[in-house]
Amino acid sequence: MTSRVVVALLAGGLLAFSGAVPAFADEDIPQLAEESFAPPAMTWAGFYLGAHGGYAWGDTSVSDAGVEVFSLDNDGGLGGIHAGYNWQNGTWVYGLEADISGGSLSGEESCTDALGLTGTGISAVCSSDVDYLASIRARLGLSSPSHLLFVTAGVAFTDEKLTISLAGIDLSASQRLTGYVVGGGAEWKMMPNFSLRGEVLHYGFGEDDFTFTTLGTSATAQGDLDTTVLRVGASLHLN
Repeated sequence: MTSRVVVALLAGGLLAFSGAVPAFADEDIPQLAEESFAPPAMTWAGFYLGAHGGYAWGDTSVSDAGVEVFSLDNDGGLGGIHAGYNWQNGTWVYGLEADISGGSLSGEESCTDALGLTGTGISAVCSSDVDYLASIRARLGLSSPSHLLFVTAGVAFTDEKLTISLAGIDLSASQRLTGYVVGGGAEWKMMPNFSLRGEVLHYGFGEDDFTFTTLGTSATAQGDLDTTVLRVGASLHLN
């Protein structure tokens, strides 16, 4: 008799408690979980910074009064950092990026009577050295949530040193160069705040005067540097 009373009291208590608790539809539970744990939406907008590395190849043409005196192939590895900011309007992404890459783009070859400084018929070694490339560029691209295809163009900066070596004597001339850079590439967002990229950039610096001086005699030539860089990189997105 006592056990029947206890069971009856327990059953009545459970019914009363269930009536006091609001009912939830079954579909509400997964919806709440989905909203609580949904991953952040992918966006390309915002500030980013990163690092890159690659290989450069090109040439320097040196002329005197419009006549080519010697031409050198420049190549070498580069590595550096970049930073920028993107805006996004639908699938269009546009922004600004600055970068600097250090390395050694160099080349040399034998040259005869270079600029008249080595003596007629005397062979010397002519060389070119570039130790950095920098640029400020605009970027424009089409995106999906995780991929971006872009083109880019802007202004480029570097220093170049030309040297004529003869019998242990180096005749050098250096110049700070300003030119253009154009290119394009692709970027892949592995995570909302991390992406990998690949790009190709072409730099052109036009003609600039280089003045060589030896034994009180000077000669001025026009150097024209062009180089192409193929590089890969990674970026951290702070959005």
